[in-house]
Amino acid sequence: MLVCDETPFSCLQVQGRGKFPASGAEPKGKTNYIVAQTTADHAPKLISIYYYSPSWSAENIDRILEDYDFETLVTDGYSGYRTILKNKNQDKQILDQVRHQSCLFICG
Repeated sequence: MLVCDETPFSCLQVQGRGKFPASGAEPKGKTNYIVAQTTADHAPKLISIYYYSPSWSAENIDRILEDYDFETLVTDGYSGYRTILKNKNQDKQILDQVRHQSCLFICG
């Protein structure tokens, strides 16, 4: 089981507004993201890993997830995760498909 979520943060250097020039590269966007992954509480080995992502696209998140083998992905309601799992499960037998579990959270 893999738990995955993303959160925005400002990385001025990547946006071309940092201390050093952007080396002529066009800024990628005004918001950058940290993608956090962790194992379930009952996993034999507990891990938490954080990745930088220049955007909130399914394509960027998929590049991060492609190195992992998991049976269940727990995420929030971002539709990009459904797209990733649809593509991942496209050629698999029903019993081998990765399941998607939505996490619950309370706003208030």
